[in-house]
Amino acid sequence: MSYIDELLKDFTKDNSLKWIKEMVSFFKKPRRFVIVTSSKPTSEIIPQYAFYFLIYTLSYLLLSIGSEMAVAFKTALLSLIVTVIFIIVFSIIGLAVNRTNYFKKISIFIFSLVFFTNPVVLALFSRFLIVENYSYKLGACIIIGIVQLCCFVFYPFFIEVQKKRAWRLFASSFLILNLFWLLTSFFQFDDYEKKDELMVNDPIVSEYLNTYETLFNKDSIPTLRIFYVEDDMYKNTFLVQDVADTINHATGGIRDNTVYIKNLQSNIENLERSIRGAKYYRNKDIFIAWKSYFSQILAECTFPTLEPTEFQVLNSKGQIDTLLLKGTYRLVMPVLNLKSITTSQARLKISHNNLSDAFSRAEIPLFIADRTRYFLGYVLEGIYIDYFQNYKSKPYRAKFDRISSEL
Repeated sequence: MSYIDELLKDFTKDNSLKWIKEMVSFFKKPRRFVIVTSSKPTSEIIPQYAFYFLIYTLSYLLLSIGSEMAVAFKTALLSLIVTVIFIIVFSIIGLAVNRTNYFKKISIFIFSLVFFTNPVVLALFSRFLIVENYSYKLGACIIIGIVQLCCFVFYPFFIEVQKKRAWRLFASSFLILNLFWLLTSFFQFDDYEKKDELMVNDPIVSEYLNTYETLFNKDSIPTLRIFYVEDDMYKNTFLVQDVADTINHATGGIRDNTVYIKNLQSNIENLERSIRGAKYYRNKDIFIAWKSYFSQILAECTFPTLEPTEFQVLNSKGQIDTLLLKGTYRLVMPVLNLKSITTSQARLKISHNNLSDAFSRAEIPLFIADRTRYFLGYVLEGIYIDYFQNYKSKPYRAKFDRISSEL
């Protein structure tokens, strides 16, 4: 009989129920669970954790939504490999500091925590992708943050009964973990790094940014229209302004107006494709609003030439100012649909910034866990930057928020 057959022979109903009960007891008294489980023979521990790994794997199959969970599963397997490396490192630290082999206890604690919490995390994240509500992602990130801290920072208090020995192991592993992080950050010459597509650049934000980053002139709108006579023909053009909060006056020339119109047309075409291919309703609603916004602007930019009698009507209503430029009279008036355009832009910024804010809030637990785990490393890095580098912050002008997990 093969080893796998021997392993599967232990997957009885009674054993499965017993292992599930023990899994529940882990959350009640984790240190007791680690001590009791580590006292078992290895021949009993292997089938038990093979059962837990099976649950861990099945959770991806049962809770998968599209290709995102395939990415998550690959990321999880890579994380397990990294976890094994840290288990070995922490075990070596335990031998050096307390002259005790903690390998079995550390393995049991960390793998238990990962295997037992993963289905809950996936359930919350799957719910998040279904209803597109970031409250569920926040819940998933809270659990992930706690697991990260327990696995890599506070694990000594779950495997060691004596407080003095636990604190000694905690201080040593925390110091080495932070020094390792600091050294890797200093010797990393390439700033580019592909982000975790699931938990950092999540599917909803990724889909939105794929379209948002292709759009031109998001803030620029026409605010003034100029009518003039050229070659005995009445013509008109417009002045464009970057609008932040209020309309004061238009600036700039008309040299790039042809390019501006082409950009608007390109934006509308890209948005039409994005609306048809949008997977998430939240993004589809924003894409429709973007298209309406650019369509309003394009209508103003292709405003038909007025007849002389129409000039007179507008002038009689006081809607036109007459300017003398280079010996030619030019009639200047505000863009007819300016209020509607600025209102659409304000609503778009609210939708965009709401998505940015929800994304950032959901990532807060991961930010806290990261800063706690590498607290010493960040402090030393800050001291190095302050005293050894000429660091100057760049001025910031608020427009559309930059969507980022950095707080």
